[in-house]
Amino acid sequence: MISFSKLGNYGRLGNQLFQYAYLRGMAQRLNTTFHCPQWDGDRIFDLGDEALRAPSATGITSSFNPHPEVGYTDKALAISDGTEVEGFFQSECYYESRDEVLRWYTFKEEIAASVRARYPLEVCKGAATLSLMPTTRTLASTFRSTPPRSIAMRSKESAM
Repeated sequence: MISFSKLGNYGRLGNQLFQYAYLRGMAQRLNTTFHCPQWDGDRIFDLGDEALRAPSATGITSSFNPHPEVGYTDKALAISDGTEVEGFFQSECYYESRDEVLRWYTFKEEIAASVRARYPLEVCKGAATLSLMPTTRTLASTFRSTPPRSIAMRSKESAM
């Protein structure tokens, strides 16, 4: 088992996505399970990690933190089973398959359905992304669309 018991305490969602990808990817490389606490991704994504994720950390005998090194370090790929990790791990070099990591980050169906209901397909057609952000006067669970100008222009042009 490897563990990242402080996942969720280092940065916001973007940082956590890299940290989780590193943790899960390393557990797969080591052919072992992993532990991390509940984090934002558990509410948002259909992670499908039940068979790999342990409810608590056991058998931890060493620790690894790449600090003060910044960016990618080969040392992070040399950890062994029984390691507690912490850090940011912000590099695609830490996992073997980008496509696999993207599959881990599939939105839960209730979130995807809510976005589809709120934003018709015509708005998203031809767009690479649809940016969502909380409004200042509502809870974070209420979103408004803020597509980049280029997407808004393409949407207007395709409607003509």
